[in-house]
Amino acid sequence: FSGPIAFLGQETFRGVSIAAELINERGGINGRKIELVKADATSPNVARSEAERLADTGLKVVIGTNSSGLAIVASQVLERKKVIFWEPGSAAEQITSRGFKYTFRTVPAGAAWANTLTDFAVKQLAPKIGKTQQNVRIAIKHEDGAFGNSIARLIQKRLEFYKIKPVAVESYSARSTDLSSLILKLRAAKADIVMSADYPNDAILFARQSQELGLKTKAIVGWAGVASPSFRKEIGDYADGMMSINMPTDIDASKLTEEARKLRQIFRDRYMKMTNRSPTPFAAVGFDGAWILFKYVLPKAGKMDADAIRAAAMALDLPEGSLPMGWGVKFSGPGQMGKHLGQNMRSFVGVTQWQNGRFNLVWPARWASKPLQKP
Repeated sequence: FSGPIAFLGQETFRGVSIAAELINERGGINGRKIELVKADATSPNVARSEAERLADTGLKVVIGTNSSGLAIVASQVLERKKVIFWEPGSAAEQITSRGFKYTFRTVPAGAAWANTLTDFAVKQLAPKIGKTQQNVRIAIKHEDGAFGNSIARLIQKRLEFYKIKPVAVESYSARSTDLSSLILKLRAAKADIVMSADYPNDAILFARQSQELGLKTKAIVGWAGVASPSFRKEIGDYADGMMSINMPTDIDASKLTEEARKLRQIFRDRYMKMTNRSPTPFAAVGFDGAWILFKYVLPKAGKMDADAIRAAAMALDLPEGSLPMGWGVKFSGPGQMGKHLGQNMRSFVGVTQWQNGRFNLVWPARWASKPLQKP
């Protein structure tokens, strides 16, 4: 809730709180109202101590964190304490690939993000800017935390599948106040496409200094900083054409189930009333993730017991299109998704693009609200 990535936590909490509000208005969970207890984790060490504190108070479910570095350590503590850790936003592969019984993730795992980002860059974006798989020049930049390192490794692995060697792979601290040396390296690499794993503050700094230093690329596509509303607000028209892998918040809603369509509108209306702006992807994942837990899992569990909650979660089976972002729900069991356990196999990633000041979903085509524009 505070610190350099507070925006992610605050937005996730907004989504969770709207879901709790709706459930409470409908009578709560088996007649009991939801109460949300906040814990502010500003670093992995604090996440560890706060997870200990929450578990020691007797809580049986912890929702968080939309930050991979925090989620990894918090889930370790909570697994040992037999407390459900419900992750609605973090991408690092290891969150659900360590065999933990009590960790569940509702968003796609890191490989899905990296593969979508890479597949989109090679198959959709390269032809759009007049390049082919054989001659496109791709550079990778990433923040040097758990999130950035995980995504960058997976991007490189996926590029190997296409027999593409990146012209540059550069890491940096998300807390940096000067990225000029990074930008000069990318400029020297003459990349057509820069692929990025970043947070809002460093994405804004990178864009500003790229403009100042004359970084000439044909396209920027990344995650997650470019997707932040503050990015467009701070960067202005220079942001138009930039893309980000993203939560599919701006989907073609006509393809959802009727119930999901109505729920999506209620969420958007309440968020708009709360903030006077359209929902961010980070709030949307908080809402969808919490809705799965509050609406489908906890009522079925019948009691606040980790094993009962786990059994209810593993039994859940919702088809694609059941949630406001188009997702379904089926958590992976042993051997169903490689090493992943408790990973939602029916969540998927989209690609969004800033177009005339609005962020529109441009891929996958089956859910797109607008076509991809040449950056």
